[in-house]
Amino acid sequence: MQEHPTALPKPLVEVGGRPIVWHVIGMYVAHGFRRFLLLTGYRASQVAAFVAAEPWSRDVRVTCLDTGSDTPTGERVRLAAPRLDEERFCLAYADGVADSEEWVNAGFFCFERAALETVEPDSVLEREPLERLAAAGQLRAFRHRGFWECMDTHKDWITLNALWEGGRALWSPIRPDEASPAPRTLRAAQPQLN
Repeated sequence: MQEHPTALPKPLVEVGGRPIVWHVIGMYVAHGFRRFLLLTGYRASQVAAFVAAEPWSRDVRVTCLDTGSDTPTGERVRLAAPRLDEERFCLAYADGVADSEEWVNAGFFCFERAALETVEPDSVLEREPLERLAAAGQLRAFRHRGFWECMDTHKDWITLNALWEGGRALWSPIRPDEASPAPRTLRAAQPQLN
């Protein structure tokens, strides 16, 4: 992705007038999750401002942890470990959506807390930590047969917006006409995507 001059962080790029991270959180809320910790980096203050301004449901708690703009994915998770007090937790990138009821797919992870022991400082989650878990027979994959789309390119962004506007956003339990608009102070021009 190439950012527009507004330098919007990828989690705040809008699909259907709402940041992609709002859609990802909404998928988890629909499945009963209520506590979210966003591991922020590039333009972390913008993500924190969105979280603070968003009228989340009373029982939904979203907080941010600034893990640094150049921090590898494994290190971000390692830095979050002291804030994760459950034995199991889910982890997702803030740029993909799916209808993954009872399935885990690309960009969506479920971890036991013990898996954090495989994450060393400055590691990339998708490399050494997951390779160690696989070698120890502790990694499982689930085949997802439903909808999945990641927002990596301008074409992906156009596709997701077209699905939303056409009422075919399979990832969302909310129809476009039911979604409240984002607070005006957070609305920004969309970045140019590759």
